[in-house]
Amino acid sequence: MLVKNLPASSPGPAAGTLPGTDLSQNAAVLSKLISYVGQITPNEGLDESKLPLLWMLYVQLIHTGCQEGNAPVQSLNILLSHLNGFISYKPSWQLLSAIGLKKQTIVSNKCRLLCKSLVSFILTQLPERIEGEPESPTMSSQYIRQQSGAPGHLTSNSSDLVPSPEALKSVSQLEQLASDKNYNDLKPQLELALQCIRDPNYSMANCHHFVIKLAKRLYIEGYIYIFVFFDGD
Repeated sequence: MLVKNLPASSPGPAAGTLPGTDLSQNAAVLSKLISYVGQITPNEGLDESKLPLLWMLYVQLIHTGCQEGNAPVQSLNILLSHLNGFISYKPSWQLLSAIGLKKQTIVSNKCRLLCKSLVSFILTQLPERIEGEPESPTMSSQYIRQQSGAPGHLTSNSSDLVPSPEALKSVSQLEQLASDKNYNDLKPQLELALQCIRDPNYSMANCHHFVIKLAKRLYIEGYIYIFVFFDGD
C-alpha cells in the first residue's frame, strides 16, 4: 500500500512540484491515486500520519487537471467521500478487541480534524450559481475556484456565484468543534484551518499547501517536513 509503505526518510519532490511535468503521466498518477483512495479505510495497520501526503498529491494533481481543462469534479467527489468515511467511522464491537487480543481500530481526533478541515476547504472552492442566473457556455459545469480572489468564496460579494449550502454547513460544523471538549487540545490547529478556509486568497491552486500546513501542526513525523513550500512555516 502506497501510504503504509512510504519510508520516513524517502526524498520528496521539489517544493510545490509534481512528480512529473508530463500531463499524461500526471493523469496516470491521479488515476492510481483514485484507486488507492478507494482501498484505504481505517484499519489497525494504517499509519494515519502518512495520509496527508497522499491527499496533498491528490489535490495538486486535480488542480493541474483544472488548468488543462479536464473535469476534476468527479475526482474531488471521490476524495470527499473518502474523507467523510474517516470522519464518520465508528469501530464495530469485536470479541477479540473486547478481551484484549486485538487492537481496536480508531480514527484519532487529529485525523478527524484534518479530514473535516479538508472537506470544508474543498467545498468552499465549489460555489454554486445564484438561482435564476443564466449559465454561460463556460459556466455550464461546476465552477472551481482556482486562483486567489476568485468569486464565490465565503467572503465574496459576487453577483452570480455564492457558497453552496453544503459548504456553509461544513464550515459551520467545523466552527462548532471549538466548543467540543474532545478537541480542546487541538484548538490552535482548528483556528489555523478556519483562518485558511476563510481567506479568499486560498483556492484549489494552493489546497496542497493547506493540507501540509495543517498536517505539520498535527503530526510530528519527520517525513511531513520534506515538503517545504516557502510559506514561512
